[in-house]
Amino acid sequence: MSEAQTYNMDKSKKGIPGSTLKLAAISMMLIDHIGAVVLEPIMNQIQGNGVSTELLQAPSQKMITLSLIDTLFRCIGRLAFPIFIFLLVEGLIYTKNRRKYASRLLLFALISEVPFDLANSGKWFNPGYQSVYLTLFFGFLGIWFAEWVKGKEVKKLLGILSMAVTALFGGFWLTNNVYRVMAVLGIVDRNIWPVIIVMTVIFGIGLIVLLLIVNKKKPVKEMFAMAAGFAAIVVLMWIADIAMTDYSGVGVLAIAMAYYLRSSYMRSMVGACAALTVFNPIEMFAFANLFFMEKYNGQRGLKLKYIFYAFYPVHLFILYVIAYLLGAWPGTFGCFGM
Repeated sequence: MSEAQTYNMDKSKKGIPGSTLKLAAISMMLIDHIGAVVLEPIMNQIQGNGVSTELLQAPSQKMITLSLIDTLFRCIGRLAFPIFIFLLVEGLIYTKNRRKYASRLLLFALISEVPFDLANSGKWFNPGYQSVYLTLFFGFLGIWFAEWVKGKEVKKLLGILSMAVTALFGGFWLTNNVYRVMAVLGIVDRNIWPVIIVMTVIFGIGLIVLLLIVNKKKPVKEMFAMAAGFAAIVVLMWIADIAMTDYSGVGVLAIAMAYYLRSSYMRSMVGACAALTVFNPIEMFAFANLFFMEKYNGQRGLKLKYIFYAFYPVHLFILYVIAYLLGAWPGTFGCFGM
């Protein structure tokens, strides 16, 4: 049964449509960003970074309350990005024009950059941190290529080269990020290069073994095609890291996981959430999205496409203005999150 046929069957089910998922996601994103853009700078001011209004002259009890509210808001916000990932994969499969879809993502990445930079750093331009729209754009390019190359006749040399890229660059990417998490936890020293090399080899071999297992009893050309998709995604993960986008290469990996597990709504969401959680444990709250996946009926719902696209830059700018009026200057928030 084709994916389109499955989609049509899903449309007859009762439940929540894609537009409801989007409304839920942008609501949780807004809550998250209230914490990141307004509450956290206020707490920074209270802690001695320059109190400028009476509102910021809060006693310690209010500081504790603000901290608890902020923590709650940021945990709620973890649910937003995986939903957007899920809908991105749905968009890839069912959009009539993938080129226009990718162009919209890039366009709104450019539009969102100034509001994002203002909300995150208080600067009109901050090359050190890019918005999540760019992460979605890179992820979409990766799964678009993986979908396009599927079933293509990939030449042996290109297939072998793709496997080498996947093993080498994919293995090192995994090592670099896993090692970073271990270093933060104090488990290892970041400068132990022999361990990094060994881990890279292990992860690289593991990726090739995974490729072989997935393509067991299938034609070699299918394995080479999937290897080409893997290689493209790995390269885009590195590009996202180098560009320092929100969620960076981990976000691209989460998009790829959702794409490859898309035969089931539940598995698709679990894949995205698992990829995010491995590299940042707070993302475990995103698994609450399984409730939405159980209710999702595969329908598009309300046609409010550009409202959803525009909400991201508009709400960031409004929150920045609110923070500015309160005298709470933006700082570095860590995982900003969509």
